[in-house]
Amino acid sequence: MEKELISILKSFGAVHIGFLNRDQAQFGEWIKPWLKKGFHGDMEWMTRNSQIRSDPCSIESDGKSIISLAFPYLTRTPDRWRDQRLISNYAWGEDYHLVLRKRLKVAIQRISAVIPEFKGRLFVDSAPLPEKLIAASCGVGWIGKNSLLISPKWGSFIFLAEIVCNLDLESTPAISDGCGECELCVQACPNQAILTNRSINARNCISYLSIEKNKGLSAQESKRIDYHLFGCDCCQLACPWNKDLTLMENSPFSCDSKWLDIDLQELAELSQTRFDELKIKSPLKRLKLEGIRHNARAILKNRQLPANLD
Repeated sequence: MEKELISILKSFGAVHIGFLNRDQAQFGEWIKPWLKKGFHGDMEWMTRNSQIRSDPCSIESDGKSIISLAFPYLTRTPDRWRDQRLISNYAWGEDYHLVLRKRLKVAIQRISAVIPEFKGRLFVDSAPLPEKLIAASCGVGWIGKNSLLISPKWGSFIFLAEIVCNLDLESTPAISDGCGECELCVQACPNQAILTNRSINARNCISYLSIEKNKGLSAQESKRIDYHLFGCDCCQLACPWNKDLTLMENSPFSCDSKWLDIDLQELAELSQTRFDELKIKSPLKRLKLEGIRHNARAILKNRQLPANLD
């Protein structure tokens, strides 16, 4: 049965597939120490659904196993962004939530045709499942020092998805950690957001500040986003496992041409009509109009500041 699942899911673009039985998908109160220190910032949603974070199969009444999937997304960096990436690689193309969900819905239909007793629910970063813990527990990769999942073949430029299903699948073995003594990602973080226990102090993380924070940025936080409009790849670009990776060609995640000639001044004064055009199929719709305006204004101001932002 596992071989049939792997064959089908690989045909839909998954490069790593792991199975985690509910017996092994028990993570306890892993998130509580992190929350207690306030490292989640304003992400109050992370304080909820503790039962699912601990026992992810419980999200479905008949959940017995989790199928963990990895999809590569690294695409060519636009020449004009070689030194300063306004948008993180994962976000400059189509919205991966939409692309992978559409793809996996068809995959589930194919699985159901081959395995009639199969019932499964798919998730693409859309529920409180601890996706990196799940993936690391069943051999899809390991959690690196920058807290991202790292694949030995595809590095950390991978999207994760899960299917919680009613099949009693045998767990795939975990793989060994590949970080060793390397701390290049820790050193590359502009705001020292990477902690020593492979977790992140989100309050200092550029990705959090430029995307997640929902109560407005202080003057100091605006300085900390530096030149990042949406997300940050600094720790990934420093990782040796991300060197010489195969670039995805003709990919829905390639940089959309609408971002190539974008002007920061235009974004700082963006109209609702223009935003409605730009947000089509784009992850940047999450920022909303005022978020894009604010970040663009912050970047313009930061470029006038000396290099030391402290």
